[in-house]
Amino acid sequence: MQIHSLFPQHTKQNKETLFIIGNGFDLYHEILSSYANFRSWLLSNDYSYFVNQLDFIFDRTLNIDLWSDFENALGNYDYDSLYHEYADEIKIDYDHMMRSAAQKEDATISAIGDTLADIQPKFAEWVDSIVIKGVKPVLTLFTEAKYITFNYTKTLECVYGIPTKNILHIHGCIGNIEDIVVGHGNIINPHLALSKDEDMTVYEENGKTQIIEAMNELAKDVKGIMSKHMNFFKSLSNIQHVIVYGHSLSDIDRPYFELIKKSISPIADWRFSQHSQNDINQIRYLVTELEIQNWKYFSF
Repeated sequence: MQIHSLFPQHTKQNKETLFIIGNGFDLYHEILSSYANFRSWLLSNDYSYFVNQLDFIFDRTLNIDLWSDFENALGNYDYDSLYHEYADEIKIDYDHMMRSAAQKEDATISAIGDTLADIQPKFAEWVDSIVIKGVKPVLTLFTEAKYITFNYTKTLECVYGIPTKNILHIHGCIGNIEDIVVGHGNIINPHLALSKDEDMTVYEENGKTQIIEAMNELAKDVKGIMSKHMNFFKSLSNIQHVIVYGHSLSDIDRPYFELIKKSISPIADWRFSQHSQNDINQIRYLVTELEIQNWKYFSF
């Protein structure tokens, strides 16, 4: 895709363009960066038990495939069935009521807690293994433009020669495993979620609270991330053109787009890549929610 076809009046490098890069960008370059590739990497590195555990925990969610919509699936778990899956195996011993109640309370989190805690480290380990050697540039990009990338790879730096100072890796980058961010956006208040059932026992409520709190730990700290990088967002005030490549525009990342819109020129024009009707639907939903007036989409 040539930039002048998106913005015919701007055919040279300039500092008034912001590129927003999603995983579809890396996939377009045939980089093995999909969630399905994550699963394959886990299996090839003897983490089959971890894969089975994730499938068991998150595959009970209807209409969401863990290995194609990983982050969304993490936030759409069923704490009720997870609790009963393990707690129901423990029978109440009325001679030792307190002990057996505590066992039921802790049953689920004892069984799945280590798996949940391993998600970020194993994901970051996979990210650090992604290879971009041999990838060739196939798009026209401005080296003087600004870039916000949701990808962990250094495709922009190594393949397109974009200066590091012009790039924000919003969720971390290869080489800094501790900084890799993966997670959902569905924070649940356990008190509000569980208060509707007046017949729930104390140990069942405590057990489900443990599950919800552990799942809340998997959420992205979007506000914290935006605050951490606020200086970069403040540097976007001169942006007149936005080009979005390969981003799913999911609800999880909506706050970033809201902040971007507030940070750039209010009359900036937006161009979104699309690969399917679902992409087009997501684009239309986003521009309506954010009240973006000047926008188009293009095939990618």
